[in-house]
Amino acid sequence: MRILVVGKGGREHALLKAFAASPSKPELFCHPGSDAIAEIATRVHAADLPGLVDWMSQHSVDLCVAGEESCLVEGVGLANLCQSAGIPCWGPPKESAQLEASKRFAKEFMRRHGIPTGSFSVVDSVDEGMSVIGDRYPTVLKFDGLAAGKGVVVCRDASIARSFLEEVFVQRRFGEGIVLVEEFLEGPE
Repeated sequence: MRILVVGKGGREHALLKAFAASPSKPELFCHPGSDAIAEIATRVHAADLPGLVDWMSQHSVDLCVAGEESCLVEGVGLANLCQSAGIPCWGPPKESAQLEASKRFAKEFMRRHGIPTGSFSVVDSVDEGMSVIGDRYPTVLKFDGLAAGKGVVVCRDASIARSFLEEVFVQRRFGEGIVLVEEFLEGPE
């Protein structure tokens, strides 16, 4: 079996280590990978996702594993491209990946389908964010997009809230985007 894992982080490294330990001894590939991952899997170079899927087709890859969420929502989406090429992909199609990639999409989806969730507002500036929060602390701020696990903060006071909003809207730490000001809920998730 030939498996290609897309990503370069700890999650992808752990997946590849588990695949490597399999008694079936699959042939492992990675894109883009890292130095540590390259010790386990052969790096594949491709300019973009369509090029990567072409490579997988040409090299008879049996399974593509989407480790990074960004590849699932970039362009047409990795899982969608794999499906068109007849390559099984462990990862949802772009339409479903939006639940992870966009906090706003996820909240609106929950609202539409009657799934309990905290109330929220969408803001696009520091001043608007501070105004919407008012004196309601704690509050939760979420960058609406992929931020490598760094796009959510529980704000216990105004200084934490302002600092995060400035990271998003002034420093553009995560790129362009909006922020959700969300009701703080306590209890089991």
